[in-house]
Amino acid sequence: LAQLNEDDSVHGILIQHPLPKHMDEPDILSQLRPDKDVDGIAPISLGRLVAGLEAFNSCTPAGMIELLKRYDLPISGKHAVVIGRRVILGKPLALLLLNENATVTICHSRTKDLADELRRADIVCACIGKPEFITGDMLKPGAVVLDAGYNKVEGRGKDVGDVQYE
Repeated sequence: LAQLNEDDSVHGILIQHPLPKHMDEPDILSQLRPDKDVDGIAPISLGRLVAGLEAFNSCTPAGMIELLKRYDLPISGKHAVVIGRRVILGKPLALLLLNENATVTICHSRTKDLADELRRADIVCACIGKPEFITGDMLKPGAVVLDAGYNKVEGRGKDVGDVQYE
């Protein structure tokens, strides 16, 4: 990482997740130069996002915001619920939604009355990493649902998201 940070021919570095268990992810991310942090999840990059300063944004959260915009789905003034709090997805997504003037609630697998939180949401962003964890009865009619979950389920023959599609 130190070599890549100092190599002027390298313009961006993406740390692939998850890292092997023997590696200290926070330590590795803190060594990544912000101007090369193309996934926007190193501490300085996240700090810039919190402060509303220009920086690379985490790819999937930025893509989710872009989807909302491309389909002309309003964000400003809407209540968004983000289910997931990992540094690679949930936290940067919540910050990006805040920067778009949404009111944001962050939930996770231990949130009490998660269904009640979801039923109040205009925008639901699922990134909890639990297969088909969110069901239709947990959603308010007309809610926009973005599912960033990717779960392999043995015996299913297909991968599923965090939201039960049917």
